[in-house]
Amino acid sequence: MKKFICLTLLLSSAVHAGQIERSKAYKIHNRIAGVPPTPQVLNQMEQALNGGRTEEAVNIAMAHRGFTNIVLKNWLKPWSNVAKSTAVPLNDFVATAIGLIRDNESFDQILYEDVLYHAPVPGINNVDPYARNSNEHYSDLEAQALAQDMDWVAPLVRVSQSSMNTLPATATAGAITTRAFGEAYFTAGTNRRMTRFLFVNFLCHDFEELHDITVRDDRVRQDVERNPGNDSRTYRNQCVGCHAGQDALGGAWAYFNFTNSQVQYNNTRVEPKMLVNSSFYPEGFRTMDDSWRNYWAQGQNAKLGWDPNTPLSGNGARSLGLMLSKTRAFGECMASRSWELLCMRKMKPSEKPIKTELAQGFIDNNYKIKQLFAATLDRCVTDEN
Repeated sequence: MKKFICLTLLLSSAVHAGQIERSKAYKIHNRIAGVPPTPQVLNQMEQALNGGRTEEAVNIAMAHRGFTNIVLKNWLKPWSNVAKSTAVPLNDFVATAIGLIRDNESFDQILYEDVLYHAPVPGINNVDPYARNSNEHYSDLEAQALAQDMDWVAPLVRVSQSSMNTLPATATAGAITTRAFGEAYFTAGTNRRMTRFLFVNFLCHDFEELHDITVRDDRVRQDVERNPGNDSRTYRNQCVGCHAGQDALGGAWAYFNFTNSQVQYNNTRVEPKMLVNSSFYPEGFRTMDDSWRNYWAQGQNAKLGWDPNTPLSGNGARSLGLMLSKTRAFGECMASRSWELLCMRKMKPSEKPIKTELAQGFIDNNYKIKQLFAATLDRCVTDEN
């Protein structure tokens, strides 16, 4: 009788364990591809999970085109516009980011590399060729994918961004110099928007969180009043907290603008938008070139984890993008975004050690998003069962 009871318990445990792994495989596929797996794929994923091979199971799910064509597209679109909306057309930033992920390239390149993904159009009906002053190529790809049930990601190829637009190779910087980012963040204004949204999108920190009135203000521009409302304390206790840090970084955009429907770069003069309202405080900083300095590397914002081997000052977009990509905050931001996408909730304060672990793994694995996704699902989907 005792032998029979033990055998029954063992069989029951085995069945229960199998059900858990099968349920886990189903959830993983749904969250990675956006659709349930076929029975054959579900069996393959279950076998991998039973063998403790979570990454293999996730890679099986990633082979479904829904991963790149839909899930990644909707994940990345909000990064490319101020409103953080998915209701925007496909664009060069989204295609390039997806291309890097599809090809298992290091995702930190998205902030500094001379890279662009597009689809050579021969054989693709009703798709305009890539043009530096139009988004039609990408919106056409998306439209045809919907109309013809076409895999729009498959034909994407990697090229140098500088070979497709008028920017010199040394001026390109991944997402920063894509047409989509230029239209969203270099249009009008004073180019401060680009600095802010790089921190928001890739470091998951807005300026209010970085507010530090102890930072030196020698690079705060002339258009910032030092005596707003006839009270200099407002500047010293409020304005300087953001402007001292962001204006010191913002010189990187001195030669950039978005006009005539394209990103423009002219290193023979500083863009006039960088010099507006100079009469507000003529003694303030006047942008003379594209040099930048990181005043947020010390003090309270050292928490962003600046890489000691990456320069904290430089010239132009590429060097600034490189510095941001090597921060711990970049890794933690990608870990948080991965968690929200795949675990379908924000991380709890008690889960900070998990975020730290995921971020370190992402950095140590050379910034591979696919591996980050696998590690993320291994943690949260396991916990749900």
